[in-house]
Amino acid sequence: MEPLEQRTAAGKELRKRVPRSSHGEFSRDPALDPVDLLLSQEQGRIPSLVPVRRERMAESAFAFYRAGALLMATDLASTPRTGPIERKGALSHAFSSHGHEARDSPLLL
Repeated sequence: MEPLEQRTAAGKELRKRVPRSSHGEFSRDPALDPVDLLLSQEQGRIPSLVPVRRERMAESAFAFYRAGALLMATDLASTPRTGPIERKGALSHAFSSHGHEARDSPLLL
């Protein structure tokens, strides 16, 4: 890993290319319907589990966006970015989510 001073300097250079203020503007592609995107994610799922997914998405805004990551990814795809991409392993993804527990089954992550 690079020393802190180098990482800080590199971050400041990237911030010059993509200032925070550039994230203040957002316009969604009118051709992309968020409802259609969510419905497209239901294709190929086990039909009896689709209502469970919808119910869990309705629990909170966080649960909605976790299950509807395609919406967020679609929205963010056209926004300014600095270039570096963070890659996370499967375990960090699993630990960042909250579990769901059914009355008759163990906790699922």
